[in-house]
Amino acid sequence: MAGSIADRVQPWTTRAYQSRGRAEPEVKDVMHGVWLGHALHPVLTDVVIGCWAAAAVFDTLEAAGE
Repeated sequence: MAGSIADRVQPWTTRAYQSRGRAEPEVKDVMHGVWLGHALHPVLTDVVIGCWAAAAVFDTLEAAGE
């Protein structure tokens, strides 16, 4: 089951890389986060984890009546 999402996303990723003929460096650079100065994946996971943690704190405060 875990591989099924990756199997569905892979063709889209391949098309994005090959959208201008061969895999253009600009497309890869955007997807690898070169424009940001480091990989994009850690930033995206940190945002999700931070939102989840903040929601847990706010739910706890609401349950405590704060």
